Amino acid sequence: MFHGLSRSLLALSLFAGTLTLAFAAGKKLEGVVTVVDADKGTITIVTGEDGGKFYDLKLAKDVKVIIDEHVGRPQELKDCAFCKCELGDDDKTVVKIDSFFGKEEDPLGFIKKVSADEITIERDNADRTFKVSDKVRVYINAQPAKIADLKDAKPAFLRLRGDAVVIIWCTMRSK
Repeated sequence: MFHGLSRSLLALSLFAGTLTLAFAAGKKLEGVVTVVDADKGTITIVTGEDGGKFYDLKLAKDVKVIIDEHVGRPQELKDCAFCKCELGDDDKTVVKIDSFFGKEEDPLGFIKKVSADEITIERDNADRTFKVSDKVRVYINAQPAKIADLKDAKPAFLRLRGDAVVIIWCTMRSK
C-alpha cells in the first residue's frame, strides 16, 4: 500500500494543480485513487487542488465501476489509477467510477517528440518510442485534447494496450 501511495504522490506531483473538483457543476471528482476498501465500501481520492487534497468517500452499494473501458468491481480498482467519479446527492457517496491508467508497466516521462503515429518520451536520459493507436485518448490538464495539442518537454503518462498507446495524460501549466 505504501508503494501505491508513493506512486500516487509521484503522479500527483507530476500533475499538480491539473485535476479539479467541481461539486456544484455535475457533482464530479477527478483524481488519483490512493486507497480502496471494498469490504468497508470506501475509497480515497487525491486531487491536484491545493497541492494534493485527499477525499475519503463512500461507495454506493450499486456503484457502477468502469476500469479501462470495461465493467468492473470496486475490489478491482488499483491504487494510482486516475479516475473520474460521479457523486450522489450527498456529495460524499460515489455512484459511478471511470478508472484508467493504473498499471506499473505504463511509461512516464517527458515528451521528446510526438506525431499522429508515434510518441517518444525521455526518462533518466533514455528515449522510448511508442506507436500511437488510431483511437488514442489525449488529456491535457485533465481535459480532453488532441494529439496535435501536445508539446515537447512536457510531462506525460502513457497507457498502453498491447504495443500501442491508447491514453496520454499530460500537464501543461499556464504561465
